[in-house]
Amino acid sequence: LFLRNADNEDLEYFDTLEKNIVGLIGFFDLDPNRVMDVILDAFETNCNKLLYIRLVKTFRTDSLPHILGLKFQNYTKSNHSRLKGISTVTAHLIKNSLITLNDLWPHLSPADHEIHDLLPLRLAKGKELYDSAIKLRIGGDQESRDRATKEENDRRDVLTKGHSGNQKLALLEALVRINDWKHARIILKFLDYKVDITAYPDLPSSLITLTRWMIEPIYRPLSNSRFFKNPKLIVPDVPFSGLEVERAQITDIAKVPTELLQILGFMGCHLWRSPLVMSQICVLLTHGMKQSLFDERTQLAVKKIIRDCLLPSLTLTECNSGLSAQIWNLLQCFDCGQRYEFYENWLAKGKFQSGLLYDRTGRDIKMTRERIKRISEENIKPTGRLLGKLTHSNPPLVLDVISSQIKSYRNQINPFVGAFIYSSNLTLDTFAFVILHQMSNEQRPKLDSVDATVAPWFSNLTSFLGSYLKKFYWIDIRGVINFIVNKVNTESVVEVLILKDMISKMTAWDTPDELSESQLHALPGGFWLKLEALFLAKEYKSCKKSSSFFYSFFVNEAKKVNSEQVQKMEVDGQQEVKRGLNLPMSLLVTIGQQRSIVAHKTPVKHIKLIGMLFDNITEIFIKFIEVLRHSSNLNADYYLMLPEKPLETLTVKFQLPHELAFFMLRPGLKPVYQYNGKDFKTLVQSCSKLFEKKDLTEFEANMRFENDYFFEGMTDHAAKYFGPSSKSV
Repeated sequence: LFLRNADNEDLEYFDTLEKNIVGLIGFFDLDPNRVMDVILDAFETNCNKLLYIRLVKTFRTDSLPHILGLKFQNYTKSNHSRLKGISTVTAHLIKNSLITLNDLWPHLSPADHEIHDLLPLRLAKGKELYDSAIKLRIGGDQESRDRATKEENDRRDVLTKGHSGNQKLALLEALVRINDWKHARIILKFLDYKVDITAYPDLPSSLITLTRWMIEPIYRPLSNSRFFKNPKLIVPDVPFSGLEVERAQITDIAKVPTELLQILGFMGCHLWRSPLVMSQICVLLTHGMKQSLFDERTQLAVKKIIRDCLLPSLTLTECNSGLSAQIWNLLQCFDCGQRYEFYENWLAKGKFQSGLLYDRTGRDIKMTRERIKRISEENIKPTGRLLGKLTHSNPPLVLDVISSQIKSYRNQINPFVGAFIYSSNLTLDTFAFVILHQMSNEQRPKLDSVDATVAPWFSNLTSFLGSYLKKFYWIDIRGVINFIVNKVNTESVVEVLILKDMISKMTAWDTPDELSESQLHALPGGFWLKLEALFLAKEYKSCKKSSSFFYSFFVNEAKKVNSEQVQKMEVDGQQEVKRGLNLPMSLLVTIGQQRSIVAHKTPVKHIKLIGMLFDNITEIFIKFIEVLRHSSNLNADYYLMLPEKPLETLTVKFQLPHELAFFMLRPGLKPVYQYNGKDFKTLVQSCSKLFEKKDLTEFEANMRFENDYFFEGMTDHAAKYFGPSSKSV
């Protein structure tokens, strides 16, 4: 009662109170331990009065662990309603070095092994729910279905229900709440970091509150509230007195990832409980990445936060499109290879982190199967809205189920492409990875030796990918191109057919298998004459945006390589710029080399398959050059894509046949009538000399070429799906 209405700074009142208590102990011969017990009871009812700490310091603290241990034991035997209060008192005493964790730990319950066993128990329950959700149920009466639902709900209660009587986790939560992260880490070390934080209900919210308080000063200048006249931001109240054991608020954005990594690494997927804090962390990390404020070590921390915390937490959120957009803004700061590594980890290992993730993964698979069961052209929009809600939270898993459906049913390609108009950019980028992932991990052969054709499942995926990239042309196709090049470099030629479907769908340049006589006469003509003769003019007009994007992608990559070589020339002090091999020319050289390999060194033994592959590779080679040629405004634009001394480089260095090399060069040459006699004669002489220089014995040695461009940004972890990650094959 004396201290209840006193101020923490009223030292004069405290001195008087201290003298009175000491006088009472001496006059009535009271037991100091009993007086200490009464003071702790009063402190428990009013934990904000830190004058109790000063009062406890006047006593000998040797018996404090035993007094607190007896209190904890009594609360275990009776009820748990007062556990939070005594845990807070104990946390304050530990923070002020009045007792140590080593002295108090034996008095707390449950035993360490029981806390360790709780995590695998919940993982096992989540695994049971996952297996039950993905199991296909056929038939059965209503009673059996109700019984199965009741069993699922009982198992789900084990995952969501916390145990408020866990004294060790209650003490951990109290230490976090009063901002004593140093001793909280000691408890985690005692438990070997094998803690399911949902076992104590208040622990996740305390960790989130501490995180939000730490980033508040650095987030405020970046928040949207800065545009309001009188912004009202609710800042959580976290005690901070400058002690060494406390976490301070972050004032330098360059320190945000490393400062938050310990807390977020411990929280893992349970950050989903606060979408606001997730959004704030995404804003801070995105700003730091775009402004290049993070060094290499800090960027590793950013990647770990994304992989282990943000993406698994997004899986547990309920259809939050805004949060999905924030995470996509952050992922855009990374190259294609790193993003695909995030997606692969998200798809393969995301559900193993928590029992809640197991349960949510199983429910998402079940709902996805139900919603795509009757998809058709008539119900694209309602089905697309339902799928969009699912993909906002867990795009890799939902899209993996959809792609498995596409492999079996070709008539569902167009409905699925139309259904994704309601999906986020994160979903659209993830789908390209999922399709490539399906192509890489499928155990079935990609060629049908019986019918001498491409396997139906692979043909369905390539056709879908082409239609998908035509519809959503703005997504990054760098990963698809890297996948094609890496597979071709490992002599897996079938993946070149992906490029064929991309060209056919995105640019509408799809010549029929059989041409009439009038169509053959039209081929030497101009671009529009070819389109009209092949009945492609209408399709070409409908895909102008995707065609322009397809061409611009390759042109920009070619200009990027040329600018890098100019900068290198300036550094080295060279007088003449030597053009190297850029992306479109490298892709053409690779395809041209594979054309010869298919004819002479292919492992395929079926003669019809060899002929089919040879014809397809030749068709892709011609189509790709035609697209680059007709998309260029001038011959000079195309010529800038070619390497230095193109004919000599292509035929001698890369051992391409002369007809392919000259076909690559032809769009970059001026018309014959624009050459004067001397220049034309020089060009003819240079071409004729190539027949003398070319040594066919060097074909095997020079069949592969080096090109740093393809493997830029590809990590070893992600490249195991897309071929080898070395720079020379």
